[in-house]
Amino acid sequence: MKVKSRPRGFGWLGVAVAAGVAGGATAPCAWAIDKYAGEFLKLPVGARALGMGSAFVALADDATAVYWNPAGLVFASQRQAWAEHAEQFGDLVNHDFLAFQLPLAKTSSGHPQAVGLAFLRSAVDDIVIRDKDPEDLIPGQEFEDTNGNGEWDFDPNDPNGPGSERLFIENIPYYLDSEAEMAFLLSYARNLGNTLAAGVSAKIIRQSLPGNSSFGIGADLGVLYLPTSSLSAGLKISDVTTTFLSWDSGRRETIAPSVTLGAQYTRSFEPLRGTVSFAGDMDMSFDNRKTASAVSFGEWVLGADFHGGLEYWYSRTVALRFGSTTNAISGGAGFRYRGFGVDYAFVGDHPEFDSSHRIGGSYSF
Repeated sequence: MKVKSRPRGFGWLGVAVAAGVAGGATAPCAWAIDKYAGEFLKLPVGARALGMGSAFVALADDATAVYWNPAGLVFASQRQAWAEHAEQFGDLVNHDFLAFQLPLAKTSSGHPQAVGLAFLRSAVDDIVIRDKDPEDLIPGQEFEDTNGNGEWDFDPNDPNGPGSERLFIENIPYYLDSEAEMAFLLSYARNLGNTLAAGVSAKIIRQSLPGNSSFGIGADLGVLYLPTSSLSAGLKISDVTTTFLSWDSGRRETIAPSVTLGAQYTRSFEPLRGTVSFAGDMDMSFDNRKTASAVSFGEWVLGADFHGGLEYWYSRTVALRFGSTTNAISGGAGFRYRGFGVDYAFVGDHPEFDSSHRIGGSYSF
C-alpha cells in the first residue's frame, strides 16, 4: 500500500472522479457497457448552446456543430474559429474547447459541403500526490512511532481510526499531477437535398490520470431536416457504433450509443427589431443510467433528459439567452461585430456546487 493524500483544491468530488476512473482502469479485463465511461464527452460545449439550456441539436450552425450536430456545418457561409474556456462547478474542473469550420466547394451535383475540426479538454489540475511506501516512512517525522519499532503500524480495526499510529501527512513529500481527458474530432457534412443535411464526426479519445491512461476511437452521426426556412428538426447519435476505450492496465470499456432529438423555430420579432428562436431537445441514453426521467425494461433502463431554450437577437448584434435542463437553469448573452463574436453563459442553482461559467470567442472570415 502507498500513502496518497487527498487532491488539493477540488475536495471530495475530485477524489471520487479520480477514484472512479482509476477503479475502471485497474479492474479485471472485461467487455461491458460502462455508464460513466467517457463521461467528459457529455459536458456540453459552446457558451451560446449552454445559455440556451443545451437545446442546440436543431439550431447548430456555427463551429460548435462539430460537437452538437455535424450536419449543421453545411449552413455556414464563412470559415469560423471558436475558442472557449469554462470553470465547471466554480473552479473545480477546467473545460476547454477549440473548433474550426471550413465550407468547401459544392459537390458536382451542386450540394453544399463543409468540414470541421475540434479539440476538447476537461481536466482537474494540480492534484497533490503523496506516493510513498509504508516501509519508507520516516518515524517521528512522517508518522507517530508510538511503540518505537520504527515502522508505521496500520490497523484497520483501531477504534480511533484506520491506523494505530498517526501519519504526519503534511511532512510526506508530494508532487503535482493532473487528471485530464481529451478528444479530437474531425467532421464532414453535406446537403442531401433542399431540406436535408447529414454529417459525421470521427473522434479520438485520450484519458490520463496518475498511473493510468486510455485510448479510444468512436464516431457521431448527425442529421438536420428543414421543412421551412424557420423550422428545423435535428437528430444526433453519439458513439453510433459504440466507442471502445482501452486502458494500459488491460481494462476495456465501452461507451453505449446515445440519441438526441431536437427541434427549433425561429421568427422575426419586428416590435423589438430582432429575431427569436425557441428550441427543445431530448437526450436518450442506453447505458442503464437512472436519470430524472427514465423508463425500465427489465434490467435495462432508458434514461431521458430534457432541455429547453430561448434566444433573442437584436439586429443580429446583441443576443440574450435563457434555458433550463432537467437539473438546472441557465442564461447568457452574446455580441457580434465585423466577424468577431463573444458569448457568455452560466448554469446555476446546482444543489451542491457553485455555478458554472463559460466564456467563448469566435471569428468568422
